[in-house]
Amino acid sequence: MLQDKKSTITLICFIFHLYGCSQSLEITKDQVEEYKDYEIKSIVTNEDREYKFEKSDLYPEPEIKDSLLLGWVKESFEKNVYIIKELKIPISQIKTLNVEKFDANKMGLIFILSIAAVVVMVLIGPLFAFM
Repeated sequence: MLQDKKSTITLICFIFHLYGCSQSLEITKDQVEEYKDYEIKSIVTNEDREYKFEKSDLYPEPEIKDSLLLGWVKESFEKNVYIIKELKIPISQIKTLNVEKFDANKMGLIFILSIAAVVVMVLIGPLFAFM
């Protein structure tokens, strides 16, 4: 019976986790202004070349300034070392952007719902022991 309770609690917490704490979207260059508070993760150019931005304390996050996207990307891999370069690309040359936003409110809700699910299972678990 204890194993069933643990499995149920784990399953409920996993379902809440799948609900997610961040939102990822693929947007076009025309939608950039709508999602300006989202973090740019990667882009695809009009020539179908993909650039993934490097996340690090050493490099600033990608940003758009004066119709130009600025960011840091991995360029190549040589002798077990990545070469990082600054990318400057006009917005007009971008087909799509992958953006992401962390949602602290959603994370708090998921945490509260997970705790509530555990409490409910602990409280009603003994009722099923007699069935």
